[in-house]
Amino acid sequence: MSRSNDKCILSLDAGGTTIKYALVPSSGQNLQGFGEIPVDSNGKAEEIEDSYRQVIRTALTKAKEADLVVEGIGVSTPGPFDYPSGTYLMTHKFAAMYGVSIKTVMEQEVNQIPIRFMHDSHAFLLGEIQNPIYTSFKKPCAVMLGTGLGFALMERGKILCNETGGPKVSIFKRPYRGSIAEEYLSKRGIMRIYEELGGKAQTTVKELDKQAHAGDELSQKVFSVTGWHAAHILAPLILEHSIDCVILGGQISKADELLTGPIKTTLRELSIDCFVGKAQTIDSAPLFGVAHLFEEN
Repeated sequence: MSRSNDKCILSLDAGGTTIKYALVPSSGQNLQGFGEIPVDSNGKAEEIEDSYRQVIRTALTKAKEADLVVEGIGVSTPGPFDYPSGTYLMTHKFAAMYGVSIKTVMEQEVNQIPIRFMHDSHAFLLGEIQNPIYTSFKKPCAVMLGTGLGFALMERGKILCNETGGPKVSIFKRPYRGSIAEEYLSKRGIMRIYEELGGKAQTTVKELDKQAHAGDELSQKVFSVTGWHAAHILAPLILEHSIDCVILGGQISKADELLTGPIKTTLRELSIDCFVGKAQTIDSAPLFGVAHLFEEN
């Protein structure tokens, strides 16, 4: 028999195409009621707002069915974003929501349930770092590889934030080879490297990953070169901030050893000793991470 009225946090992970949601019970480590609702980050404001309304209604229904009481709603979302007020400040996606507080929209769907927001890279790092394999590290960071390039840094168990709640240390615009880091460590960066190496057919990073694991040398070279660039971008950051652990997140990092291998090798060549590994919980980490917004200090 299930316990009556267990408490939980409703965690949301807002991406460019879906809003993932799950219930994080205070009495256990397993996500419940996991699901996702489509969202068009390039859509109209009312369409985006409707996606948020739909995900809250759906998740609250699942909570009621599971006899769980939602005590807070945590939202993982990329920036630029004003995290205290829940206001979108993006121009590259969710542009129609610029200057709009999604918190105000969400509050219309709940009855005095507190709503808090966290940068997606922070949520990822907070969720992933709970794994015992990271216990010995004092200053870990997360590198999010996807449509863009995210970064999060932790010291003494605390995420380092700026005044709006975003990363205190940001690397996507970090100067690199006459451009910026994100132009090398992102989907478009990988596809550019693929083309520069002679790739001609229309494909995707996911397909390159599949081909590389199947033994295709060109695809393997793409990830090898990307890993080399990643190491040279990260090397000065590791030294500057005394980072001892680099955790790769985001969908691109699912390439696993295709990326981590070249990064490790290049860092060793640069005489840098630092743990580098792919996250163990890439998809669920942000959902666990935002639940920490409601921990008592």
